[in-house]
Amino acid sequence: MSLHSVPERQASEQETPVIETDLLIIGTGPAGASLACFLASHGLKGIMIGAASGTAREPRAHITNPAALECLRDVGLEAECVAAATKGDCMTHTRWCYSMAGEEFARIHSWGNAPYRQGDHAAASPCSHVDLPQTLLEPILVRYAVHNGFTCRFDSTFLSFSRDTKSGRITSAIQDGLTGRTYSIRSKYLFGCDGARSQVIRQLGIPFIKQPGGGLAVNAHVRADMSKLIKYRTGNLHWIFQPDREYPEWGWSGIVRMVKPWNEWMFIFLPRPGTEVKQDPTPEAVLARVKEWIGDDSIDVKVLDVAKWYIYESVAERYSDGNMFVPPQPTPSHPTD
Repeated sequence: MSLHSVPERQASEQETPVIETDLLIIGTGPAGASLACFLASHGLKGIMIGAASGTAREPRAHITNPAALECLRDVGLEAECVAAATKGDCMTHTRWCYSMAGEEFARIHSWGNAPYRQGDHAAASPCSHVDLPQTLLEPILVRYAVHNGFTCRFDSTFLSFSRDTKSGRITSAIQDGLTGRTYSIRSKYLFGCDGARSQVIRQLGIPFIKQPGGGLAVNAHVRADMSKLIKYRTGNLHWIFQPDREYPEWGWSGIVRMVKPWNEWMFIFLPRPGTEVKQDPTPEAVLARVKEWIGDDSIDVKVLDVAKWYIYESVAERYSDGNMFVPPQPTPSHPTD
C-alpha cells in the first residue's frame, strides 16, 4: 500500500466536511461563467460547478451582440473574445434559398451590416456583433474566473438545497460524478445558472411564462469546405426550403449556420409543424440530407456529430428569492454533454 493512500474502509467512514463559500454558482455555461467573471472582477470569491465533464463540446449559442461585448470589455475580456470570434463581415446577410449552391429566394442585411443603419449602430455602441461559438467563449470565461478568485468543479451535479431559517445560509447537496459520493457546499448566496431544466428553479417553484414551443430540432455538426459557394453569398444563416422534394419527417426545412468560415457548419433540421417524429434519424439519412442541402456533390462532407434538442419560448416570472438568484439565461433545451 502506498504511504499516501487511505485504506478503503477508513476512507468510506470519513465524513466529508461541508465546504464553506460566500457564492455558489450552479452552471458553468455562458450565464454561470460570465457571472463568475463579473463577480470576480469586484474582488469576490466563490465556487461554480457544472454537471458536464468540461466546457461545451458543441457550438450552440454563437451570436454575441454589442451589449454583451461591452460587459466583457468592463472585465478586460473583449479583445480576447473578438480575437477568437468570426467578425461581422462574415455575417453580412441572412439568406433564404433552395440549397447552398442553388437558387436564392431572398436575402437581407443582418447583424448591423445594413449600409443605411451602420451610423446608428456606431452611435449606439463602440462594439460590433461577432459570431463567437459557445465552444470558444466558455473556456475564456472559465479561465478568467478561475484566475481571479473562483474555483470551478466539473462533473458535479446539483441535487437540492436547504436554507437555514435563522442565518439564511444555504446548504447545497452536490454529487461528484467521478466517485458518486454526495457532499455539501454551504454558501451565503446561490445562483441557479443551470439552464432551461434548472433544478434550482424547480425546487424554488418559480413558474415559467410559456409560449407554444418550436418543437424538435436536429443538429448536425458538419465539416465541409463551402468557400467556393460563399463568395457571393456571404452570411452566417442560410434558410433552406425544397418544397418540390421528398423529405424525411425530421428534416422538412431548416437552417445552415456557419460555425467557422467556411468549412465548419451546423445544419439545423426542423420537421414540418405539427409532425410527430417517431424515429431518430440514422447517420446515413443525415448525411444524405446534408448533401441535398449543399447541392454540390463535388464538396466532401463529414458529419461530426448529431444531436436532438427542443425549442422553448419561456421566461421565469421572477428571478430571485431572498439570497437565491436565477439570472435570465437562454432556455432552449439543448442536448447535454
